[in-house]
Amino acid sequence: MHDPMSVAFEIRYPWRAYNGTERAGSASEFIKTYRASFITIWHVDPEIRGSDDSCDWFGSRFTRENGWYPATIDAYNKLSPAAQEAVAFVWHTFRHRIGRPWYQHPRWHFWHWRLQIHPWQTLRRWLFTRCAECGKRFAWGESPFTNLWDSPRPKFLRGEVGLYHSACHHVTQVNRSPDQESQL
Repeated sequence: MHDPMSVAFEIRYPWRAYNGTERAGSASEFIKTYRASFITIWHVDPEIRGSDDSCDWFGSRFTRENGWYPATIDAYNKLSPAAQEAVAFVWHTFRHRIGRPWYQHPRWHFWHWRLQIHPWQTLRRWLFTRCAECGKRFAWGESPFTNLWDSPRPKFLRGEVGLYHSACHHVTQVNRSPDQESQL
């Protein structure tokens, strides 16, 4: 199972993330031109019938609906597996020329969009979220640790649950017993 979320668009800050203290060289040239993401627009696949690619993000479905060999799809199904692999290779290589139009790509499914506003996320974490171990605040822009994969989305003016400082997470990992480890 894959994550059903794909980045549809990124809106970047209009200014560059450069503070003038980097030394000259190839790495600092990248830093001078890098612009951090201000808003990330995610496409969340609805996972119809248990598929995590029900919107066909990559355009790889072999069906009549997406325009793949509408007249010969039945002939394709009768081919040997080796011949089907050869046809699939050609399809994946040249699908940008014969595939769907740009406006039919799932990134334009605005009803599946979820916005991630990075300054709001940082502010909310700084104001409302507390460490699950020590109960203290997170520093501005600090990246927390967690043991959760699918945590519930926080409410509008609430903090996230199950987040730890780096040191607190290390303490919980060291103090965890083997039977607790098997429950995760």
